[in-house]
Amino acid sequence: MGINFAKSSIPEKVLDKKVLFIGFDGASKRIIDRMVSRKELPAIERLINTGGYFHSTHSFRPCASPVIWTSIATGKRPEKHGITGFHDNTYSLTAKRIWEIFGMYGFPVGVMGHMLTWPPEKVNGFIIPSILSLGRECYPEEYGFLWELTHDAGNEKRISPQRMLNYFSRCLGSGIRLSTFLEIGLGFAKKKVPFLEDLDKYSFISGISMRTKLYRDLFIHLYGKFRPKYAYFHIHFVDTYSHYYWQYMEPGPYRKVTADDVRRYGRKVYNAYRNADRMIQDIISHADADTLIVIASDHGFRSLDRTQTWADTTTIRAQRFIDLDEKGDLYISVIVPTIHATIRDFTPEKAGYYKTFLRSIEVVEDKKPLFEIRETAPGSFLLEFNREIPGMAGKHIMAGGKSYDAGELLMDVEDYTPGIHDGEDGILILSGPGAKKNTRRKDPVGILDITPTILAMCNMPVAEDMDGSVITDAIEEDFLGKYPVRYIDTYEDSNEQDRHRKELSDEEARNLKEQLKSLGYF
Repeated sequence: MGINFAKSSIPEKVLDKKVLFIGFDGASKRIIDRMVSRKELPAIERLINTGGYFHSTHSFRPCASPVIWTSIATGKRPEKHGITGFHDNTYSLTAKRIWEIFGMYGFPVGVMGHMLTWPPEKVNGFIIPSILSLGRECYPEEYGFLWELTHDAGNEKRISPQRMLNYFSRCLGSGIRLSTFLEIGLGFAKKKVPFLEDLDKYSFISGISMRTKLYRDLFIHLYGKFRPKYAYFHIHFVDTYSHYYWQYMEPGPYRKVTADDVRRYGRKVYNAYRNADRMIQDIISHADADTLIVIASDHGFRSLDRTQTWADTTTIRAQRFIDLDEKGDLYISVIVPTIHATIRDFTPEKAGYYKTFLRSIEVVEDKKPLFEIRETAPGSFLLEFNREIPGMAGKHIMAGGKSYDAGELLMDVEDYTPGIHDGEDGILILSGPGAKKNTRRKDPVGILDITPTILAMCNMPVAEDMDGSVITDAIEEDFLGKYPVRYIDTYEDSNEQDRHRKELSDEEARNLKEQLKSLGYF
């Protein structure tokens, strides 16, 4: 079944509806429910009370944000959209994302901070990468200076008054609030005063929060300028706070948390949620009455479960494993309880070498391989600990012909990232025209259902090759009666499938590694 990709193919009445999607990375339904019951999230509570509120789940492994957000945006599983982990970029994509579908109809779109938008393609509107971007490329191009301000790891070391003044001028000309810029300036100043930097246990995380505020201001400015039909804004700092501060909020299973730690840091995660709620209010206040508001998370978080086996409470020392790789062509990222390994500049010969290398790593005392290995795509391996091994205390690991104490290569999850991704505790909120009010549902929705549902609520065809389904009980019956769900075979074209993966340069790989460290994945 074909379709004419033009505005005239959509009924006039639906053309006035816009979509404003806020990606709330790492938001747990359990925490939101707790805080809403305490009246601590007023913006989110209003959206819940005027629309539908759902528990979202998925079972993807690894539970990696770039994979999940791309699945949300395409309505497709990783084997269809091409993204397998943190070391992918837009050249790896083999499916269209929802804003690209809107763009096919000629609508203006605006995307700020969505994962895997670097390097960006030109759009009718704006697209500004943030998390995991490795260069200043964006559209419109004049906003590339923001990457220099927020992503250059050396900035705080070589920042000068003249350079800061230049940033100040360009920020104010781009809609950045004076208060936001002053906060960023204070952050740079703190890095030059070790005492101030050491006041907080993980002070570097505040930079992620400041960066999000900077991009919030720019998003509001561009949202007003382009008035996009589909707009997206990404909030990531709650995810990062949850990785590092979760154990102080729920200290029970953590062995090294003191009562003083709980007093000092026990509210950090809650405060991050409150800041996100204020940011959501700032953004949605600029939307008009014909806008469908969508809030969704890629996953929630949970505490470490000490009742599980050693394989669930242990992870690898990633850098030590990289040091074992004599060829130097293996990327590693850790998403507890899995490890994701990707081959750089993939060839079948390299794949054969690394399969042999990874399978040869064994526990000496048990004479069994350390990992269970699954190849999820050519050159992409998912590693999980071998559960046939009863434990690792006092044991040794043979790797590359050398024996190591297990503690040299492995570590307790508590020492790595105390907050653990939970694919079964995400959220979805739909509020606005066409959304059924005060809607709850006992069974969770799938993340793959989000894009098909948005398309249906805009009376745009849902692709038959999408793996998700329309959440019909989230849509008003009158709307569905007037605009039944329509379908098309696919939105893809041959060019999408013919894209070739582009490998990172050495400098880009180092940049990405530093970002993954700060986000809690390395």
